[in-house]
Amino acid sequence: MKIATLLRLSPAVCLMFFLAACGGGGGSGSSSSASAPSSNATYTLGGTVSGAVVSGVTVALGGSTSTTTTTTGLGDYSFAGLSNGRYTVTPLHAGYSFSPASSPVTVNSGNVTGVNFTVTAVYPRFAYVANYNANTVSQYTIGSTGSLTPMATPTVGAGASPFSVITTGAFQ
Repeated sequence: MKIATLLRLSPAVCLMFFLAACGGGGGSGSSSSASAPSSNATYTLGGTVSGAVVSGVTVALGGSTSTTTTTTGLGDYSFAGLSNGRYTVTPLHAGYSFSPASSPVTVNSGNVTGVNFTVTAVYPRFAYVANYNANTVSQYTIGSTGSLTPMATPTVGAGASPFSVITTGAFQ
């Protein structure tokens, strides 16, 4: 196109040719001022443990980040600084069981709340009580409230001891 012809074009047409020559100007270049979600964004995941014990429960997080935390006096816990991804949350405390036992969680561009657990105490199924003077061992089942229910009592033969070491004295 001749220069004389270019000078006769309207200013809008000239601007269009200029923008086309420099790669657009419509934001399709690599640097854009439009705000997109940052790949460095982090999120928080949390919930509550309620039931038989709430304070001091260890809560483990598995996934792209593995860590543990401990519940507060109110049973609350949280994990901060998590990136998008799949995680598994598992509460742990000796002598207790949790429902659910663990919980799969997906962090997807936002904080996750309400990952809650209920805890109940776990009691042994049975106990043995030894009476050395009567040479007997009594077996009891232990209920969830701690109550004892007697089971069959095996008797050890005269002169035999059911234990390898027994201390003399009164036992209660």
